[in-house]
Amino acid sequence: MMPQEGPCPDPLFILCKGRSGSTFLVDILIRHPEIGMAPVSDLIRTMLQAYPELGDPLRSHEGVKTMLHKIFEEPKFETWELKFEILLEELVSQLPLCRSDMARAILLAYHHKNYPGRKIWGLKRGGWLATHIHTLRRHFPQSKYLLLIRDGRAVFASSKRAIHSDTSLPLEEDSLRSAQVWKKIVSSFISQKDQASVLIVRYEDLVTEPREIIAKILWFLGVTCNDDVMDNLLFSHTPKYIYERDRHLHENVGKAPQKDRASAWKKTLSPKEIKTFEKIAAKELVSQGYDLLYPASSLRSLFFHMTKEFYREVT
Repeated sequence: MMPQEGPCPDPLFILCKGRSGSTFLVDILIRHPEIGMAPVSDLIRTMLQAYPELGDPLRSHEGVKTMLHKIFEEPKFETWELKFEILLEELVSQLPLCRSDMARAILLAYHHKNYPGRKIWGLKRGGWLATHIHTLRRHFPQSKYLLLIRDGRAVFASSKRAIHSDTSLPLEEDSLRSAQVWKKIVSSFISQKDQASVLIVRYEDLVTEPREIIAKILWFLGVTCNDDVMDNLLFSHTPKYIYERDRHLHENVGKAPQKDRASAWKKTLSPKEIKTFEKIAAKELVSQGYDLLYPASSLRSLFFHMTKEFYREVT
């Protein structure tokens, strides 16, 4: 497959719930000579939601400046190392400016600076974007979506171990809340599965069959896929997608895929945590090919106990 000239008209979105292996995946993909991805940021959500009183499109120098200040306030955006005044001048020259066009311009500014000449550009993110794909479609009609799913119990186990760079606290500690969020994100992904612009990938398949899954992704993106490219992507390397402040969160990035990580949660989560998660998200777990560790009768018993305890506390 021959590469096309110039960047795609809209960004690639790699969406997931945090701790699903997306950094591992992106670090592989950006080794491809036609793919570049910006670091994690709330850029898109900020552009679409902040300061609604400014309208859409933005029509004034002051409006663009206000939005840009909001974006630059985000700590994660600092890693992009873009120059405020240069970006402001470029954006103001395009007035009136749709919010989605402003987001495109900022993403492309990062892309041209760090990945000049590469066809694929975009952003990986979880949270709000992962449950608002319909909104992204409206603003970025030619985007492609790579949706990464990992067994939610493994996601929770990883989140319990991971310490937040700013708060020094675990990313998650509540299996009930984690299951609810994971369920919502997976349901969002399932609703998009028949779209030609969507590819759903399981983390477990990525680490057990990396060549097959990466090849599938490359064909989906329309970039070169051959043995030489694959060998380069999957060779153990020093990761380039991780910044120092977050390095402790991604110890396995850059290493060869570790198959044992797929089931490590069975040893680190308590039976109660697993049962709680399965009670909330059993349907979604099974729909994605994940076996339940506890039978339905056991989950019903746990739910009855949790409900009883809840009403005892509120009465």
